[in-house]
Amino acid sequence: MSDRWTRRDFLAGGAAAGLSALGAASLYSPRVDAAEQLELADRSVIILEMTGGWDLLLSLDPRDPSVFTQDAVGQTLIDPQYGRVQNAPTPGVVLDTGLGLLGSFMGEALQHLDKVSIVRGISMETLAHATARQRMVTGRVPDGVELSHTTIDVWLSSWLGQDAVIPNIAISRPSKNLTQPGYATPLRLTSGAQLYSTMARSSPLSAAQESAIQGFLREQQACPSAMASSVKRQADTSRETIAGLMAQDLGEQFNLSSQEPGLVALKEHYNVAQEPFMATPLIAAQAVKTGLSRVVGARLSLPTLDDHGATWAANNGTTQMQGFNAFARVVADLESSAHPSGEGSWLDRTTVILTSEFSRTPLVNADDGRDHWLMNAMLLAGGDIKAGQVIGASSDVGMFPLPVDLQTGAVDILNGEILVPEDIWHTLFYSIGIAGDPANLKGKTLHALLA
Repeated sequence: MSDRWTRRDFLAGGAAAGLSALGAASLYSPRVDAAEQLELADRSVIILEMTGGWDLLLSLDPRDPSVFTQDAVGQTLIDPQYGRVQNAPTPGVVLDTGLGLLGSFMGEALQHLDKVSIVRGISMETLAHATARQRMVTGRVPDGVELSHTTIDVWLSSWLGQDAVIPNIAISRPSKNLTQPGYATPLRLTSGAQLYSTMARSSPLSAAQESAIQGFLREQQACPSAMASSVKRQADTSRETIAGLMAQDLGEQFNLSSQEPGLVALKEHYNVAQEPFMATPLIAAQAVKTGLSRVVGARLSLPTLDDHGATWAANNGTTQMQGFNAFARVVADLESSAHPSGEGSWLDRTTVILTSEFSRTPLVNADDGRDHWLMNAMLLAGGDIKAGQVIGASSDVGMFPLPVDLQTGAVDILNGEILVPEDIWHTLFYSIGIAGDPANLKGKTLHALLA
């Protein structure tokens, strides 16, 4: 098997028949004209999502507990309540790191601060889950409660995935293709482990029987009338491709029951036996490393972060840490995997992103929990992302988004710009070579985010 599979190999002619979830009728839609002549960077993207709204005071945007005390709440309008937080991996919750103060619930991600960019102070401009989620997945202000714009994963797949076997995979994550070629529509899965059953070899015939049938069909195709027919030649190419796929058992690369040493090592790295939800980030990284996909978006199978009551103190941080650990293990996996070009690792060519739809209020509510808050943050690593930095900030009074200098990433109250989700996606598009604004995001280029 080659180091990397391509869509041309896999989907030549009718080879998509076994992947009906992709919508085979639209697989051969032409590329949009705007993307045809672009020379794009060789990049992949993995988006990991935690749902419900994370308490950023516990992770990406904490406050100094010696300054933001209970007595100061009337002036700061920020009440970290670190003394109530349970199951913290370190005493006091907040750590002083090379990137400044960060929450210990970032878990294993704290081991990769030299590789990440933290973007703080992103304004979601809404407190509603559905609206915030739509804006995060489309980079557009929603028109209603249903997805009404082509999603970011589809745009990326349309540009990056023309030659991938399955350009786009969406694991329990919303996606919509209204404008792009059919191949950019994702294969939808409910879990990462489901990818194996989608691709697994499923033939009632033995290898000898299949070989005999293929030999007979080759003889038939060799006759002059068959050779003269472009349709029959196309069908023969498709037949050979499908036969090759069955012989290679490509799905075995995603068989989490396999005892193949490489997969066993991966399962140990992700600790799948003890943390079954880690199967999804493992499969996401594996799909990229094998060349199966260019874009994988996955909603992690974790409890919701949307806890408005007192149980916030026990649950929000520990759930977040599971998500940060998933991010960290993907980053470590990609960094330790050499790219088949012989130049660098898969992390050098893959951007990994961790998100949630918004954050939680800096003040506790009457139920001793936290409600929805319009400010957000994102964690990014790999590809063209500049490593080892924090961009932007939230205010020290009320945790509102602050304006940022797009060139430096520093807070600039007088001349800066408030960041919104579409700025991050627009910048990612820019980094791979997309000119202008074909997705109509109306985003700003955050140059400080790029190396």
